[in-house]
Amino acid sequence: MDPAPIKQLEFVFVLVLTAKLKGKSVKAFAATSADYDARIFASREKDWKVSLTLLDGREYIQLKPGNYHRGKLKSRVPNSAQLCQHRDGQYYIHIQLKNEGPDPIPSERVIGVDFGRRDIAVTSIGDKWDGKQIQDVRDKFAKVRTAE
Repeated sequence: MDPAPIKQLEFVFVLVLTAKLKGKSVKAFAATSADYDARIFASREKDWKVSLTLLDGREYIQLKPGNYHRGKLKSRVPNSAQLCQHRDGQYYIHIQLKNEGPDPIPSERVIGVDFGRRDIAVTSIGDKWDGKQIQDVRDKFAKVRTAE
């Protein structure tokens, strides 16, 4: 099953729930993006075009990449993309590439990082750093977000 519709439903559910908690109603929701995987998206480097499956069939769209993006896309096969309509009304395509991470370097000394609520870092020899300062900032911004 494709997870994209589930993500959209989750997002709509959050909007409705947030509106309900604030005693308001959701007036409208319009999707401004579409996700493409390798089955319905293709990229051609020779003429810098992308091929997208749309409602009316396959469309070939000319890209205008700068030198930086040409270098990143050169000899690569994109695995997915997202077609987005930005606030200015223009459509943009966000192309995702898959990178392989470097091979791990063997080491006797290790540090673990936890993005949770307690210790944010613990070394292999037991040294710990608590996240109190970070947690205080998180709590402050959480209160600001929930205030009206």
